Amino acid sequence: MGEQRYTSDEVSEIVAAALRRRETRDGAVDHDTLIETASELGLGRDEVEAVLAERAASRQRDEAFAIWTRRQRAEFREHLVAFVFVNLFLVAVDLLTPGGSWAYWVILAWGLGLAFHWYETMYPDEDEVDKGIRKTLERMPEAGRTATRRPAPTCGLRPRVMDAVRARLQGR
Repeated sequence: MGEQRYTSDEVSEIVAAALRRRETRDGAVDHDTLIETASELGLGRDEVEAVLAERAASRQRDEAFAIWTRRQRAEFREHLVAFVFVNLFLVAVDLLTPGGSWAYWVILAWGLGLAFHWYETMYPDEDEVDKGIRKTLERMPEAGRTATRRPAPTCGLRPRVMDAVRARLQGR
């Protein structure tokens, strides 16, 4: 009888089940156990480290995509709120002033722009998504670093003037 052979999926299932038996209390396998298991399967440490790095980069890219998507949708909501309130005001002014109606022109033109903004938000171009993810990744702190705060806006004032303003606000 020949040696039994396993597919990659079967190997993954068997190894995953075996690792579940060795999990720590928090439900995770430590790095040394992962490396040890991989070496028993004939995989080198470098191969495992490369896969771990790829997974980390993929997770970071997914997180950047989620952040970018939330930001895009928040910007659209802000645009929508401005559209509603400004146009309500314009309709009120239009109704209270004599002469012909004109507010609907503003509503139609701005509404068309809003429709394009909605479409770009819900169905973004692949290049825009990649560009947005790259910008978001640039703003994200590197792994292991704490997030750095942006300096407060100075409104175009020189640092000495801003220091004086801060001191006065703090009651010095």
